[in-house]
Amino acid sequence: MNPTSELVCLLGRAQVAAIEARVRALWPAGDLAQLDALADLNRTIPLALKHLRALGLDEQLPAEVLARWQAEEAHIAEVNLARRTWTERFLERCRERSIDVILLKGIGFAETLYAEPTYKRMNDSDILVRPEDVDGFKAVLAELGFVCVTDLFGVSIFPESSHHCPPYLSPDRACVVGTHWGLVSPKSPFQPDLDAIWRDAVEVDFATTRAWRMSWEDNLLHLAIHLPYFKTGVRELADVYNLVLGPGVDWERFEARVRTAGAEDAVYRVLSLADAMQPIGIPEDLRTRWRRASTAFTRKDVDTRLADVDRLVRSRSVHLADIEREQVIFLLSGDFGERSEAWLGIWRRWLRPDADERERLIGRAPRTGRLGRMADRVSASRRIWHGLALDHGHGTLVAILVAAFGVLGVSGVQHALGLGGERLQDHPAAELLRILE
Repeated sequence: MNPTSELVCLLGRAQVAAIEARVRALWPAGDLAQLDALADLNRTIPLALKHLRALGLDEQLPAEVLARWQAEEAHIAEVNLARRTWTERFLERCRERSIDVILLKGIGFAETLYAEPTYKRMNDSDILVRPEDVDGFKAVLAELGFVCVTDLFGVSIFPESSHHCPPYLSPDRACVVGTHWGLVSPKSPFQPDLDAIWRDAVEVDFATTRAWRMSWEDNLLHLAIHLPYFKTGVRELADVYNLVLGPGVDWERFEARVRTAGAEDAVYRVLSLADAMQPIGIPEDLRTRWRRASTAFTRKDVDTRLADVDRLVRSRSVHLADIEREQVIFLLSGDFGERSEAWLGIWRRWLRPDADERERLIGRAPRTGRLGRMADRVSASRRIWHGLALDHGHGTLVAILVAAFGVLGVSGVQHALGLGGERLQDHPAAELLRILE
């Protein structure tokens, strides 16, 4: 790993004391403009700036870079603290009603693993409640003025068979709440033991109230099975190596969780990539078993990415989220033109991602020549399908595509008859689509 890539990974560590000696040994490493670009791509600027400030190195950044980092830090602090305030409010109401709430990922790690509410930008407050408490929790949100996106847009795109409610938004739109009663879709090949998760949950402080977190072993499993397939940046993988290198995990207990969930494929991939960024001491017997239990597709992908760790640090992609955003627009829009544009956008992003995106999706240097580029397009499209199928299932993806042709046809007939609906971009809540990543 080159010094700049290593710096970006180090500056994603939770505690500055653990990295001080190595950062000072590397600093200044390479081109600081490259450090800026990598920190931006990996969405790690707030924590990186905090660490550099603590080490007295922030002023050595180019003035333009420092100013931009400070502005981003201030913006993310404002956004995250507003979300934290709303989260504190609904947690306090839940305690009054004896509704236990587990904080998931970002909002939970900010209070526990990082002890820093603004360590990264958070799109929402993801929480887990027991199935029998879902209605009570929704009532709490309603009392605080939260509105379900289904009510905002007048249509639901979330199947009843899912594992979560549609997002809820605070009155000022400062907080989006993702309410889960399960950790993954029922169609996911990975199914963790929810009873064990609740049995081993730990009560923690949150601002002036209390909430719950999963055990560190369950948190690690959740990170592995929840990570979008190509979102392999420091922002995401740092949670993995900070958890293992910080509070630590009981590997035997973690392995039992992996076996129960049937999650070897996801665990092998995610932990191997995190280990390449910051060694986490994966027991070799477990790594070997997970690899053997993984698909050939995953083994090949991991081998490709580990062959060039510098490229791995440059590989973070939100391409699947872009496709899903187009899908949301397609489903919610009432305008045939806007819906058609979104439909074409889905196919364009799937079949013809641009060269830079193809490189991130494939995880290696691009092939040369016309035939090489064609082969890379096919490989990238195959990987996109694989990534989407992990959440939806192959059969469901086929059904979605078939149904979409029917939806588009009906929309075209309505347009011809002058019965078209509202353009989504004209909807008062359209800006909410920008939070999707």
